[in-house]
Amino acid sequence: MRFHFERIGDYMPHKNIVRLPTFHTKVDLWSRMKTQLAERLFFSHISYGYFCDIWRKHLPEFRTGVTSDFAECGDCAQIRNAISTAATDSERQNVLKVREIHEKRVETERTVYHDAREKAVRQPDDLLVMIIDGMDQKKTYFPRLIREKKDTENLGKIPMHATGSLIHTNVPEGKLAIMRLDIHNFPHDSNMTINNIMWNLIDNKERLSKKLHVQLDNCYREKQKSVSLSFASLLVEYDMFEEVMINFLPVGHTHEDVDQMFSRVSTALRKANSFTLPELMHNIHESYTPSIKCEEVKYLFNVKEWLEPYMAGRFGGHSKPHNFRFRKVNGRARMHYRLWSTDAWHQHMMKTMKIHKGLCVLKLCQMLMMCPAWWNHLF
Repeated sequence: MRFHFERIGDYMPHKNIVRLPTFHTKVDLWSRMKTQLAERLFFSHISYGYFCDIWRKHLPEFRTGVTSDFAECGDCAQIRNAISTAATDSERQNVLKVREIHEKRVETERTVYHDAREKAVRQPDDLLVMIIDGMDQKKTYFPRLIREKKDTENLGKIPMHATGSLIHTNVPEGKLAIMRLDIHNFPHDSNMTINNIMWNLIDNKERLSKKLHVQLDNCYREKQKSVSLSFASLLVEYDMFEEVMINFLPVGHTHEDVDQMFSRVSTALRKANSFTLPELMHNIHESYTPSIKCEEVKYLFNVKEWLEPYMAGRFGGHSKPHNFRFRKVNGRARMHYRLWSTDAWHQHMMKTMKIHKGLCVLKLCQMLMMCPAWWNHLF
């Protein structure tokens, strides 16, 4: 049950719960479990009461219902409404088929990330996996008091934005946790994302592998990702990695294990006073296992401005695919993309050989191939 629920559920960043799709009822999940047991274990003798009893005792963090704490996936909302308004059994069965396709797609996309992070733990020399996301900024405003007084509750607070990362590799806990804080003195755009990727790599130089898998949030900011894709191409062009993958989950289903870390941080901050930034960082550090490495962002490298002159033309339609892969073909870093992980990589074939040529994201020029001084200093 836990394995299946984690594949279809969203970790909530403000509570220690996992929200299952709103169009599911417990009866639906029970029926699905019986079917899976029959297919895999050749028996399906589990009563609905026993199923609910296991759920209540061992999996209380998984919740289902018609409401969600965050914006609902548009497809999920339409499916739920279509089920409730279906006038005939035929209409209902058609909607249920659509629901099954949608759920399978979400589960498959999550499985790609889950399989990658498990492989990174087993084969750290071959793969390094990281996931990056931003936390709800209101949870990290300070000073924060366990109980507000009348004379302090309306006083201004210092806004603090937190960007969290989980790096999956072969360490005792299977992952490293990092949070970087800034007081809104930098734009939270693709340049912030690139800098977080860079800092994660710099802090883990000894753990770099042949391949890199980066999981990013599918929000509007990351959809403007032409610079992020160019940076991924650069990592391959400079031979830091043989292959770089950048993946995005379907909109409305993007809450993952990094959001579970945010929920633990949010809970801890509600239970401890944070009068100063060092106290806030200490409380964040102690809130999660493994302990979170907490840092203040004091500067950013302007990678965006540096890379833009070398980008090979304007991007178009790059907000639709969810999977991007970068690897070298004939000595040049090339990008392949696909809408979903079950699709074939978009083919840009060379005329002389049957290989995927892919797209050149960066122009090949002497200035680009000469790494800037700060890059050599870092790596």
